[in-house]
Amino acid sequence: TTETGTAATPTLDVRNRDDNFGLRFTGYVNVATDGVYQFYTNSDDGSKLFIGSTEVVNNDGGHPAQERSGSIGL
Repeated sequence: TTETGTAATPTLDVRNRDDNFGLRFTGYVNVATDGVYQFYTNSDDGSKLFIGSTEVVNNDGGHPAQERSGSIGL
C-alpha cells in the first residue's frame, strides 16, 4: 500500500511493518552560510539522498546496515 503524511523529522516510526518497506521523505534544508556540506545515510538494504536533482549519497543495494556519505556545495 502507498500512504502519505507529514513527519517533523525523518524517522522510521512512520512505517507500518518492520520488513520489506520503503519510505520517501521530501523537504528542505536551510543553510545559513555558503560552503561544502557533508551528508550521511545509514541504511539496511539501500537508500539514496538527493539535494535538488543531485545525488549526494548513494547507499543503495542489498546489504546490512552501513553508513555512506557525500558532500555538496550549498
